[in-house]
Amino acid sequence: MLILALLALALLIGFAFVGSDWSDVLSPVRNDLVFAERNRAYGAYRLRREHHRVLGLSALIALGLASLVFTLPRLWYGPQEISRPPADRAIIVELKDFVVPSAVKPDLPVVKPKAASTGAKPNPSDLPPIAVDSAAAPVDTTARTKDLGPNLDTLGHAAKTPVLPPGGGGGSSPVKTKGTMGMNEAEFAPEYPGGLKALYAYLGRTVRYPEIDREARRQGRVVLGFVVDEEGNVTEITVLSGVSRTLDAEAVRVVKRMGRWKPGRHRGEAVRVSYQLPISFRLSDQ
Repeated sequence: MLILALLALALLIGFAFVGSDWSDVLSPVRNDLVFAERNRAYGAYRLRREHHRVLGLSALIALGLASLVFTLPRLWYGPQEISRPPADRAIIVELKDFVVPSAVKPDLPVVKPKAASTGAKPNPSDLPPIAVDSAAAPVDTTARTKDLGPNLDTLGHAAKTPVLPPGGGGGSSPVKTKGTMGMNEAEFAPEYPGGLKALYAYLGRTVRYPEIDREARRQGRVVLGFVVDEEGNVTEITVLSGVSRTLDAEAVRVVKRMGRWKPGRHRGEAVRVSYQLPISFRLSDQ
């Protein structure tokens, strides 16, 4: 603002003192000739003669007042200092190296799959049950099938007259559907794509031990019954022998996510076949 005021003052002074030719009404030469034989005490001559001096004085007064308006606040209040927080209030955060503990993997037996199925019915004494470990979800190859009862083999295959074992959390009788054959009735049993090895691998990577059951130290065997229809779809899933609602629901969820099976066949035609599958939930430290 001060620079603009100085520029305005310079322009006023320039206009006040520039222009001494005959066309300028305020030119001293012209005024002397005009008022040579006239009364110079008349106000017009005096106004024209003192015009430049009055204009310059007015500009100086205006510039002084403008400068005073802008400089008085600074002189009155003084320079303002920006307050900064004291250095002793600084918060120092020390970061320490955090080491992520490595997960301990339990030693589990290696699954050795049997030879590929040739269409014959599996031997109950050769097939292990499916087990789920709390730390991981591997396939357990330890054959523990005596508690399933005499009519359930190691993969849960039902005989013609199934007898259910005493169960944990809940269970229901399998629904008998018209046109559905048992495992021992069909000439060729349903088969999971890729055989038993692929079934073990699927269950091992899909089943998750529920956290609520792990905290409650709850474990046991869930036996599911379902039907593989003529197109290989898994339908009519039923909990035959349960442990708890969460363990039963996890087993049902995994079976529902299965893809299509190779359907069972009887006398050259695809048929509906009932199937039973036990899944053991077992804590790793037991």
